[in-house]
Amino acid sequence: MSTRTRRLVGLVWLAILVGVGFALIRIGTYGLTIFVLFPVFLGALASWVFRPSSGSQAAGWGALAALAALFSFLLAGAEGAGCLMMAAPLALPLGALGGWLVSRGGSSKSAARSITPKG
Repeated sequence: MSTRTRRLVGLVWLAILVGVGFALIRIGTYGLTIFVLFPVFLGALASWVFRPSSGSQAAGWGALAALAALFSFLLAGAEGAGCLMMAAPLALPLGALGGWLVSRGGSSKSAARSITPKG
């Protein structure tokens, strides 16, 4: 898949996650979904789109994506700074985990494809 296609697909998934996130906040049922699943998904999405070369870079992209999401809630007025400061210690490591998981999954698939049987 080309870089341009990855970025377009990533933007579509990001728009879906943002829409679902704001909808969940508006209706008031967001606990586990917003604070646990979304950071992992955002981290994974960032790592998938930007394809970092190492697991630590992938974790960094994941944490950065989670941090950007926290700031977007603040800028949109959906949450206050105090709430986001309490969510950050949970969201940032989970975003890093999502990025790292995608990096590990991608490296094991490419390693498995490069192994050729001897015979």
